[in-house]
Amino acid sequence: MYSGAVPFENMPVTEIPKTYMYATDSDGNPHSPGWYTLKFKAMYQIGNHLTVSGGVENITNEGYRPFA
Repeated sequence: MYSGAVPFENMPVTEIPKTYMYATDSDGNPHSPGWYTLKFKAMYQIGNHLTVSGGVENITNEGYRPFA
C-alpha cells in the first residue's frame, strides 16, 4: 500500500484550512507526505472444512495516515 506525497503547492484549496489533518512543512504549510507499507499474508487449507491464515502488516513499521 502506498500514497504519493502532495506538497503544499498541489493541495486542493478546500484542504488547506484543515491543518489539523495534515503534516506541516518547514514554512508551516500543510502537506501530505508520501508513505508505503509492506505486508505479508498466507493461507493454508487443511482438509475440506478448515483453513488457517495469518499475516504481518506494516513490516517496515512506517508511521502513516491514509487520506480519502
